Amino acid sequence: MAARRQATDPQADLDKLKASIAKDGLARGYLLKGDELFFQDRGIDAIVAAAKGAGLEYCRHDLNDPDFQAGALLDDLGALPMFGTGRCVVVRNPAALLKKVAGEDSPFTRAVLADLADASRTGTIVIAGSGLRADHAVAKAILDAGGRSVDCSGLKDLSREFNDPRRGGLVRWVENRAREIGLKISNDDAYFLASATGNDLSGLDGELRGLLASGDNVRDGVLWEEGGTPWQVADELLSGDPGRALAGIEPLFRSGFQQKDGRSERSSSALATMILGTLRTKVRQGFTIAQGMSTGLNFGAAAELAGLSGRWQLNQVEPLMRGRDVRAWARMLEDVGDFERAVRSKSGVDENDFARLALRWRREPERAGRRR
Repeated sequence: MAARRQATDPQADLDKLKASIAKDGLARGYLLKGDELFFQDRGIDAIVAAAKGAGLEYCRHDLNDPDFQAGALLDDLGALPMFGTGRCVVVRNPAALLKKVAGEDSPFTRAVLADLADASRTGTIVIAGSGLRADHAVAKAILDAGGRSVDCSGLKDLSREFNDPRRGGLVRWVENRAREIGLKISNDDAYFLASATGNDLSGLDGELRGLLASGDNVRDGVLWEEGGTPWQVADELLSGDPGRALAGIEPLFRSGFQQKDGRSERSSSALATMILGTLRTKVRQGFTIAQGMSTGLNFGAAAELAGLSGRWQLNQVEPLMRGRDVRAWARMLEDVGDFERAVRSKSGVDENDFARLALRWRREPERAGRRR
């Protein structure tokens, strides 16, 4: 069996890049791979700042720029600098230039390899963009010259988080970024912001800075741009917090959500069916666990009766059991059945029906030291 690919952490890679520059100075080359511009921009900013501090001439080229000229790029790689002791050449989105021509290395590839192989030359070359292969000759030459490869991949959006999205990479990034700029934010608000804005890090950064400047709280100062997913809404309904559930219901039914094949699903009946599919499974599990615990079983043994065993599954379900007994889960199971019948009827259900369900499934917040 092939070994599972280890998950990457782009923010950690970026932090290591900055630390290496501060400790050892600039390397001869850098490969910034991935499509997240936020990470690319900050990696390039750190490199360029160090290059200017070292007296290097800064040359920027972007293949997405309509004024891009391949000849000017090759000149910057091959000719000696007019000013300074060397050049910092930044090349963004160079995937097209890295392709072979008639089976041979492209002129750009040859120019980069020649620059890195020349021990008399100083300065650094930065290759940044998506579609960059780790086994390409340029990537290997950068590493062989003592350079660094930095992961600039985008973070998963919440709908693609396999485990609890509140502990996923995107929410952690929001919390860390808020801390960096001096903004206090709770995990719940970080999750709300990520749900509202999506995994656009520049957009999230702008929202955080806006909240810092205005002093608004997250719920009042952030507009919903993402529709979320039906299973996210189902989880929020089960959480027993009407505020979180309502914040997901309205944008989902207003904007729909994008499926894996790229289609945008906006049908109220289809969205309701998807929500209820998740609710049916999880409410049945909750009811089975509550029944087992009512007979004296501990949570783990009762969860096995419901077909749950993995630690991540137990961590997701355990918070839902608090404050709900067998009768509460039985009522919730009846509610799901009523909704499923209503979806098949002429009247159907809409976001208002789910909003009322969120209020019906409200749980009182837990308070430390509360009397029994």
